Amino acid sequence: MSNKKLINTSLSPKEILERLSVIIMRMLPFSTALPEVFALFKDLAKTQHELDKKIIRAHEALQETSSLLSELESGLKERAEKLNRIKFEYDQYSALAQVEEEKARALIQQIEFTVSKGKGKERLISLTLNLLAGIAVFILGVYLGPKLTKWMGF
Repeated sequence: MSNKKLINTSLSPKEILERLSVIIMRMLPFSTALPEVFALFKDLAKTQHELDKKIIRAHEALQETSSLLSELESGLKERAEKLNRIKFEYDQYSALAQVEEEKARALIQQIEFTVSKGKGKERLISLTLNLLAGIAVFILGVYLGPKLTKWMGF
């Protein structure tokens, strides 16, 4: 049966070499433990290879995480800069609005003063005109009253 295993062409050259090494080790006198030691070394090499693969994957994952963190950091810095710029502009607009509000209050006070100053004069003129109009209507009523009653026939 061992001949069939050696003749099997589906084995790779590495596997054939390993099997031949095990057969040779069993043929040596006083070396019954050599095949087991060889198998241990082979398992150890396989384990080391798998561990190396895991380390490589872990390293790649760490690099990817590091790049994501640096992208996040740059995004946060950019947002902080924008926020500071917006805050600065808000402070400027607030100061400008306060200045404009003070100017508007001063202008409103000036207009109110001017309007209240002219109100007294306007009221005096209005009173005078109303009195003159009332006197004129009274005089016309006294003068034209009897003539109108005759003309209308009362």
